[in-house]
Amino acid sequence: MPEEEPRSWRAPLHLYRVLDLTDELGWLCGHILAELGATVVKVEPPGGDPGRRVPPLVEGASGETVSAVWLAYNSGKRGITLDLEADAGRRALLDLVAHSHFLIESFKPGYLKSIGLGWELLRQRHRLQPYQDDDFWLRNLSEVLQTQEESSKVMTYLLAAIASVSLLVGGIGIMNIMLVSVTERTREIGVRKALGATRVNILLQFVVEAVVLCLIGGVIGILLGSAGAMLLSRLAHWNTLISPAAVLLAFGCSVAVGLFFGIWPARRAARVDAGLGDLHDAAVAARKKDGDEDEDEDEDA
Repeated sequence: MPEEEPRSWRAPLHLYRVLDLTDELGWLCGHILAELGATVVKVEPPGGDPGRRVPPLVEGASGETVSAVWLAYNSGKRGITLDLEADAGRRALLDLVAHSHFLIESFKPGYLKSIGLGWELLRQRHRLQPYQDDDFWLRNLSEVLQTQEESSKVMTYLLAAIASVSLLVGGIGIMNIMLVSVTERTREIGVRKALGATRVNILLQFVVEAVVLCLIGGVIGILLGSAGAMLLSRLAHWNTLISPAAVLLAFGCSVAVGLFFGIWPARRAARVDAGLGDLHDAAVAARKKDGDEDEDEDEDA
């Protein structure tokens, strides 16, 4: 590297040269550096970058047909063709690396080291002493993408755990409501059984009620979630997508919660004896009579 060229990171970007070895994963990175004034050299394999042939196709400045996306991200770069499988191509690449400040690539981890572009060799090519800091920047976009995917998985698992706890709490609430409903509707159950309803009929009735209750909650949740996504898209300019698969999954979870937490109250309702309806009425009447007598005593007093 010529000594008159600055090695300070505070120097303007137009004084820097960038070697771009990326595929479509890194087109944007090199494009941003080129827009900021850096000299970006795009290295392509023999036959050209495969991204050149990705539709939609447009006519380039040289008259050739090229991908519109590729042209948008690589039009501000210089191009060079190198066969990295050949010794001559590797030697030419080493010379380019020696005269570059930045190297961005998206090969599989370990590939550059296998062709002689390890970190130690880069320091040697730049004539750096052991006490000197690196004056180059090496970034593997495949590793960045892998890190982002791992972070996304962690967030997905975290949100799934939160959603599972929410479903559990909601299901327990549904179960308690249905149990109270069974207790309060003992007379209704007794009348239905006296008229010929079987345990299966009672069981299905309360299971369907639990499922319908959960579906109503699911519909409300889907509407609120969709409204929140649209609001974020308009106010915060976030790219949001309401997937039909997610909506169907929400309906499926609602049905599953209704079935799972509605079975026990439904079985309890199905086991209610037909004669308990009369006993329930008698108990209610007795409590009411006791209450009236207490009120009369209070008035006499």
